[in-house]
Amino acid sequence: MGNLDQLRAAVTRRLESLPALAGIPVVPEDRSNIKSEIDRALGQAGGIVITVSMGNARGVAPADPLPQAEVEVVVECAEIPAINRAPAGRQTPAVTASVLAVCALHHWPWEHGNVLTFGETQYDRDDKTSLVIYTCIFNTRVTFDAQLGE
Repeated sequence: MGNLDQLRAAVTRRLESLPALAGIPVVPEDRSNIKSEIDRALGQAGGIVITVSMGNARGVAPADPLPQAEVEVVVECAEIPAINRAPAGRQTPAVTASVLAVCALHHWPWEHGNVLTFGETQYDRDDKTSLVIYTCIFNTRVTFDAQLGE
């Protein structure tokens, strides 16, 4: 069973491979300069960005020697409409990107025997920054198998 890093990387690759999302930056949360990458994508790379991060985790299978969890995968599709929908922008609304992400990831087998299931989409609009965000939340199971160096 895969771990959190493998899951995040698999989701990122899946979204990057979709022709309908071509040219939209997909940024996994593990990058050290994630804030600057998001800002650059929103301000200079067409006004839209997709981020992939991990949400809550709930322990399952307590008798198993390796900790397992039901985890949330959070895919955020954020845009500045004035930039994204302008002639030089990507012209893919964040709501469209979020629907494409849901369709591409719901029941997608990210590893043998494990699929993602769509849970919900949340909408947020910040009038101060003219930022629109659609947050899609998926669930799946992972193993926590960190090397402790013992």
